Amino acid sequence: MRFRPPRIVLVLLVAALAGATACGGVPTELDDTRSPVLAGGGAVAERDPALLGLWYRRALATDGLGNVFSIETIWSFQEDGTVRRRLITYDMFSDVTDELVATGTWTTSGSSASNAGTVSIEFTSPAATLLRLAYQLAVDARGTVLVLDGIPYQRGFR
Repeated sequence: MRFRPPRIVLVLLVAALAGATACGGVPTELDDTRSPVLAGGGAVAERDPALLGLWYRRALATDGLGNVFSIETIWSFQEDGTVRRRLITYDMFSDVTDELVATGTWTTSGSSASNAGTVSIEFTSPAATLLRLAYQLAVDARGTVLVLDGIPYQRGFR
């Protein structure tokens, strides 16, 4: 029979780690130690093929009461021009998971060669919303990074 520490010990360790890294409810990257290096590309078409596929980001955040949350954002850019964004929030104390899915269409403009591209996302569900985000492609030790308005997302393989 193996010894397993009580669940509260694990929760307290995660809370201590989050308290040391998160501040004021602002999401904190789980691994901030690597700065991506910008990578150029060709001229951007209506939909830049470099954005195709899954991109994800995981972060920790705290609310005003000190509750610790894990937040995962997953973008899926499809060749047919559809986009899906999943926001998954996991409350580490209560084991409650919440997921919000938004779908719509996307296009790009500008030039990824000068790292001055813009991706326009028109969500149709759950509410009509238009986002215009500056985007850049970069490379770090883990591979290609998509930077949307300064926030890095790793290439996903799901």
